[in-house]
Amino acid sequence: KLSLEELKFLHTHKTATLIASSLKMGAIVCDLSKEEVAVFEELGLKIGLLFQIHDDIIDATKSSKEAGKPTNHDSSKNSFTNLLGVDGAIKAKDELKVEIEELFSKVDKKFQDRLKKMIDKYL
Repeated sequence: KLSLEELKFLHTHKTATLIASSLKMGAIVCDLSKEEVAVFEELGLKIGLLFQIHDDIIDATKSSKEAGKPTNHDSSKNSFTNLLGVDGAIKAKDELKVEIEELFSKVDKKFQDRLKKMIDKYL
């Protein structure tokens, strides 16, 4: 059984890194400053962790039909809901959303709006 910090480390270096890499590459291709590239990378890491927490909440609270995928498979796995409970995972998710919104002030308004819509729709 992993600790919360170990679980965060695992998902940061798995799911979150994939999302962060995509945002970072896009920022580099757009020839943004090193500071802006770093913000996009940080956003990606936080969004990746947000995705994983959201996925764990879905697994614990939705039926397979509601989720559109098999659920209730994480009961014996390391998950945010197993470590924090569903309410604790929801709280962690909400706190991450606040951190992400704070980072939005450091990026272009168009990007903020698009990303916020995606987060609201999917996470």
